[in-house]
Amino acid sequence: MTPRLRLAMLLAALGMAGAAPAGAQVLGGLTYSWANPAGDLSDKFIGNDSWLGVSVEGRRFLNPNVTVGISAGYTAFYESTTEAIYFPGGTVSGEQYRSMNVFPLLVTGHLYSKAGGRIQTYIGLGVGVYYMRQLMDVGSGTVETTNWIMGFAPELGFILNKGSEKEIAIFGKYNYPANAGKYIGGESGSYQYLSVGISLMARR
Repeated sequence: MTPRLRLAMLLAALGMAGAAPAGAQVLGGLTYSWANPAGDLSDKFIGNDSWLGVSVEGRRFLNPNVTVGISAGYTAFYESTTEAIYFPGGTVSGEQYRSMNVFPLLVTGHLYSKAGGRIQTYIGLGVGVYYMRQLMDVGSGTVETTNWIMGFAPELGFILNKGSEKEIAIFGKYNYPANAGKYIGGESGSYQYLSVGISLMARR
């Protein structure tokens, strides 16, 4: 993805986040998440789950039940393995250290239930770009590849302590980089993963 396109997406995200009426409430927070690789990411490169997931997010209310916002995050997958990996020029086996660092930057929209009480369910969708940095150490050598990939992330969760200045959100999100990137071996594949997390949110 070109720098111009990345800048355009970021400006669009900022514009959407600012589209609410003046004086509308803002909900922001810090998230910690566990993630599990799926699809080609699990089958072709890393099978281990990850406990290294953090993100920051801001949401602005368009009305009491709808928000738009921005989310930026980081998830790190890593694994030591002796499983063979195939390159166009041959096969590499033996002890390897593999890692995948994921940086999603998403424009988000969320729809909240109208039910009363202190617990509120919601659904959401994030759309944007994923920066994927893939690395493999074999002996004294290192192989690396990077990709900018368009993708989306549907989300389902619920909020505890609804309506207070400080809330807790518990959610599940399926990250789906939509177009394939190139793996270290040169083959195309998807980089899907499931994340489950908890967010500490504050209103102002």
